[in-house]
Formats: sequence, C-alpha cells, structure tokens
Amino acid sequence: MPGRARSALTRALAAGVLAAAAALGGCRGDRDESGPDRRRPDIDAVFADFDRAGSPGCAVGIADEGKIVVEEQYGQADLGAGTPITEETVFDVGSVSKQFTAASILLLEQDGALSLDDEVHGYVPELPDYGEDVFLDDLLHHTSGIPDYIGLLFDAGFDERGVSTTADALAALVAEPELDFVPGTEFSYSNSNYFLLSLVVERVSGRSLRRFADERIFEPLGMDDSFFRDDSTEVIDNRALGYADGTFELYTSDWEQTGDGALHTTVGDLLAWADNFVTAKLGGDAFVASMLEPGQLDDGSFVDYSAGVVVTGAGRDLTISHSGAWVGYTADLEIFPEQDLAVAVTCNVTVDPEALAAEAVDVYQ
Repeated sequence: MPGRARSALTRALAAGVLAAAAALGGCRGDRDESGPDRRRPDIDAVFADFDRAGSPGCAVGIADEGKIVVEEQYGQADLGAGTPITEETVFDVGSVSKQFTAASILLLEQDGALSLDDEVHGYVPELPDYGEDVFLDDLLHHTSGIPDYIGLLFDAGFDERGVSTTADALAALVAEPELDFVPGTEFSYSNSNYFLLSLVVERVSGRSLRRFADERIFEPLGMDDSFFRDDSTEVIDNRALGYADGTFELYTSDWEQTGDGALHTTVGDLLAWADNFVTAKLGGDAFVASMLEPGQLDDGSFVDYSAGVVVTGAGRDLTISHSGAWVGYTADLEIFPEQDLAVAVTCNVTVDPEALAAEAVDVYQ
C-alpha cells in the first residue's frame, strides 16, 4: 500500500510561509554584530521573581533581524553550589527538541536515504503488527495512533527521576499491540512518534541522533553548546540543574531516550536555529518549506503541527513555535518570520515558559 503522499496544498501552505520570511531576510542588509543590549529594565521586570539569591531561574534571548538584541539571565543554575545562570548555561529543553529530530529526518529525506511515505516497520521491525500501515509522515505529525511510551513506562513502574534506556522504551512499545486510533484519522501528541524517529535516524544513517545532529545541524549553524544527551552518566559542563516550583526541590532525570526530548542547549544556540527559518542557510529553501508543512488527515483537514513545530496565525502574527517541559526544566521558542523576530526562554524550574516568552516580546516591542 502506498504512503499517504503529502498534498500540493500542504506544500503550498509551507511555501507561502517561507516566501514571506525570505522576503524579509533579503532586506536585512549587513548585520549589526555589536552584541545584545544589556540590563533592559522592562525585560528584567518579567523575570523579577527569579532575580534573587537562592532561586533557580531562566535565561531569555530575543533576536531581531538576525541580531541578538536581548540576552539576560536570572537566578541560579545550581542552588547547592550557588552557581549563577550565565550565557553559557546549558538547559534541558524538553520537547523543543522535537524540531531537531524532525530536521534530521528531513535532511535524510533530502539525501534520498528515506521517504516520509515509508512505513515505520521497514526501520523498526520490532514494533507489533498493528493491522494498519504507520508511515514516517504519521510519526512526524502525531497522526500515528501509537501510544505514548512515557505513560507506558510509568504504568510499568518507572519514575521520571530514575534511569530508563532506549531499550526500555522500545520494549514498552513492543509490548503494546494496540493503536489508539487508525493512523491518519486523528491528531494526538505522543512522544513515541519522535522517539521512534530517533531510531530511524540511527538505523538509516548508522549514527546516533546525537552524532547526526552534531554533524548536520549544530556544527553548520555554530550551535556549539547543543547536543542530545543519551548517556545518563555523562558529566555536563555548565549544566543547569532542574528544580520544582515553590519548594525548589531538586528535580532531574536520568532517562536516556532521545528524539522526543533530551536536547541540551543555550538561548543563544536556539536563536541561531530560529534564524535558519529566515535565511535557510541549512538545507536551503526546500528544507525550510518541509519543516513548515502542516500535517494532513485522511479526510483532507489539516493539523497545525508541522515538522516538530506548531505553525499558527497569519500576517504579522504568524508564529512558528514549540514549548518543552521535563522534570524541573521548561523552555519555549517562538519565531515570528514576518517580523524577522524570535524569542527563546529556558528555565530550570517548573514555570510557564510560553507566558514568559510572550511577556518578554510584548515589552520589547
């Protein structure tokens, strides 16, 4: 049975977003490399609750026309050591990771190494026979019906503060023979989709997602502080520890799965990635257009989830975004391509990063 081919309309929608962004990128002229504005009282007010000793906190960055114009940090990366959050502090950004997994899949498609119309069992034959075809496109857009492995691991007695491995997650999916719905008929966010895509990257490229993303995404874009953490014993330089809101209890995890999460990065690196949605330096226009293609159900309707990002709004309110939350970490990346503006917020405490990002943009503008 052939895959559910992406329609001309989905490509046209993505191309329209890209054309608007590219038009702005072409008008930039030479960039101002003078560095971010320092000590902006309006931005400081948004993060005032964290700007004190003995509190975890956040880093925030805003890029305008490709230049980082705001880059501030509040609170401490390690309460026990009293280490402040700095520009070099690395955060776990949870599901913000998904767009980089999607990008890896799309780069492999661009290489001719796979197609989004391929059936997942061709790459992960261990999965049960669902009685239905599940295509890579279904995984990318959360239309697969595959249950969320995190919930399955919780049901099996795993705790997010402990250790679990790639083998544990795959075993949980192998033991669950039923889909939640017929693939292509519904949208339902499931971390299993992007965990499985990470396995596809590994099995097609012969490299871990960590190594593939390093070579094909992070190094070309100068994202020197970004990597997928896939070893729970690894010591991470400049790492922010996660904390629970209110109690500031240490709240970290040693889960080793990648794809759906596990990206460790900085605000500056996230803004470098955001800029690629305008410049298309990595992958070219076709790659960026593929990142923005919305999911489409079998009935012809669209979902606003594209390739690891959510695309909403129109005109100046057009937004490419994704938030993340895992144990004591929260993060948000918001890109406004028609304004050539982006904001990134990373926190080592369980707060609402989307609200913080929205407030920061409001006061900046």
